[in-house]
Amino acid sequence: MQAEQFQRDPIDDRIDRLTDSVEKSRQETEELRDSIRQLREESKDLGSRFGYYQQSSQALVNLAFSLVASATVSVFITEILRR
Repeated sequence: MQAEQFQRDPIDDRIDRLTDSVEKSRQETEELRDSIRQLREESKDLGSRFGYYQQSSQALVNLAFSLVASATVSVFITEILRR
């Protein structure tokens, strides 16, 4: 009879396995939350960098257009004044 008292019930084993499984799932969920937070921060940083890149590219295009337009006007004025 005493040996039967110390024998674990199969339900207890299942409860222990479920408890372990729930704890593991909780830890994995926390890790995923941390990863998502980190990715959000990186996404914000990349968005800012892309914005700066886009502004810089537009400024270079404007500069190039201005230089071409100035050179064209300069050539026309030079030719007109020579005549």
